[in-house]
Amino acid sequence: MTRTHLLTISDVPFGERWSVDVMPQTLMELMRHESMETTLKFYVGRNAEKTADTLYKVAEAKLRTTLRSIPENEQGTQKEKDYNSL
Repeated sequence: MTRTHLLTISDVPFGERWSVDVMPQTLMELMRHESMETTLKFYVGRNAEKTADTLYKVAEAKLRTTLRSIPENEQGTQKEKDYNSL
């Protein structure tokens, strides 16, 4: 017996949260979608902006760590070059 799952408002936050941490096939099963197309349409790729923000923050943090490790006598010019390369 096939059970059809109707998408409800309460499912969207659940699916969005898990879409970041699991593969689309797993998410499809969690959401009880019959078709991968449904999963891809509603959840996969919707977090692109969040992903970009996260990557930018990580890159900026790594750069700050690198700049802190530069000896004092080289900091002025090297820091400006590194920071402006972002």
